Amino acid sequence: MLDEKFYHIVWLTFSTASYIGAIPFTFDRETKQFKWSTFTTILHRFWLVMAVLTGTFIFFQTLRFHHIGDPQSFNMCYCFLLAYGLVCSSISVSSSFPQHLLLLLNGFLVFFTRISSKCKH
Repeated sequence: MLDEKFYHIVWLTFSTASYIGAIPFTFDRETKQFKWSTFTTILHRFWLVMAVLTGTFIFFQTLRFHHIGDPQSFNMCYCFLLAYGLVCSSISVSSSFPQHLLLLLNGFLVFFTRISSKCKH
């Protein structure tokens, strides 16, 4: 079995991340499962909209620097644009399918609990 310190660290990590809107779910210490809430999903979608707006701004800045012929600024904006593309895609996946992601995480938690209980003699 996984000890209470592990569950406390998982709770602390996921509670902090859901409080700032990084993930649309949190961890319940009593049931030792991940749970979904409407508030964290709304907050998570807000940050998705903010990330898309920022990515749009970076895209137009990249086009502007390409048009005026500033290669250093163009390369910097292009790198930021690629990074924001990864951020927006990961946020959109977790925002679009939070229940499926919860099933996956709870399944992993059950699997690791069973494996850890079999490994301890």
